[in-house]
Amino acid sequence: MSDVTTIIVAAGSGSRFGGRKQFLELTPGKWMLDFAVETAGRVSTEVIVVVPVDFVDETKSRYQGVKVTAGGSNRSESVRRALSLVNLEACRWVLVHDGARPLASEHLFLRVIEYLQNGARAVVPGLRVVDTIKRVEEGRVQETLDREGLRRIQTPQGFELSEILMVYEGEREGSDDASLFEQLDIDVVVVEGEETNIKVTNPSDMSVAKAFLTQVYELGADMEDKESAKFRVGSGYDVHPFDKGSSRVLVLGGVVVPGYYGLVGHSDADVLSHAIADAVLGAAGLSDIGEHFSDRDPRWKDANSIELLRACVEMARKKGYSLENIDSTVICETPKLAPFRSAIIKRLEAAVGAEVNLKAKTAEKLGAIGRSEGIAAFATVLMKGVVG
Repeated sequence: MSDVTTIIVAAGSGSRFGGRKQFLELTPGKWMLDFAVETAGRVSTEVIVVVPVDFVDETKSRYQGVKVTAGGSNRSESVRRALSLVNLEACRWVLVHDGARPLASEHLFLRVIEYLQNGARAVVPGLRVVDTIKRVEEGRVQETLDREGLRRIQTPQGFELSEILMVYEGEREGSDDASLFEQLDIDVVVVEGEETNIKVTNPSDMSVAKAFLTQVYELGADMEDKESAKFRVGSGYDVHPFDKGSSRVLVLGGVVVPGYYGLVGHSDADVLSHAIADAVLGAAGLSDIGEHFSDRDPRWKDANSIELLRACVEMARKKGYSLENIDSTVICETPKLAPFRSAIIKRLEAAVGAEVNLKAKTAEKLGAIGRSEGIAAFATVLMKGVVG
């Protein structure tokens, strides 16, 4: 993807692990670091890898077209050294990723980039805390923390180039890049992370990572056998009336369409995202969006439907299906979608990680849609996976 530089920090000594884990093989012939470099290379104009000084030459010979530099005395200094190598003329956004997180998906990288493209200055992936968290001193519980506002932060973390260069001026240090932004009271946006994006810290984590990768490669091997490859088609439909008595904005495919009434709905009423989500769930045999995100559940009040769509794609992925492409149709008399079509497609493709086609039709003045009382959407998806 143009304008994106990804820095992969892999200069640690691995003291908790007992060695430099980033150079160990997760699969035969492949370092743990290889996975992060390959994923970053698919979404970035430029990749910069930071490694221990005695691994610089070997790393340069291993990765063609990748810039390599020696790390500093701490993480912040390593990032500073990488930033000095960024091609400033070809970069607008910088991602910083931990080389000890080999399983971060391309989809996660694109999610962070999408939020930067939509105006965020700093973006980090995070996961909700599901365990009860207590603050302990000297072996005794002092208080139980409210976990609703807590997140487990991951990488890649994304930033505007000018912002991260400014933040790294001087000698500021932090446990991650976002913490430096927090020190300057710069807003940091948190997007949904991935449970599989584990950080390999202890030897036992290698076993978890290897087990996951074994599943992935077995799936890929099976897909090469045409008899075992299964294709599933799903269809989705949704309709919402205009909410002419409120100040709600109109959202279609994650894009705000200005100057029009919003739609009635428990979430943001994004009729297009809902239709696609239902199609994805249908193809994967996972019922419908209402079962997973009930309009009676207050958690989904005014929810961002793009995030709900991402969750549906992730549910399908965990069941063994990958999204191949989407064909969708929006039916309405107003607004005219031509000015927004490319933005909607771009937003949806970043959210689902697959090609999206979007058509706009009218109802030829027939029925409720023809009377401009609402908007309807249809979607068909093709998914591929191995079943049984």
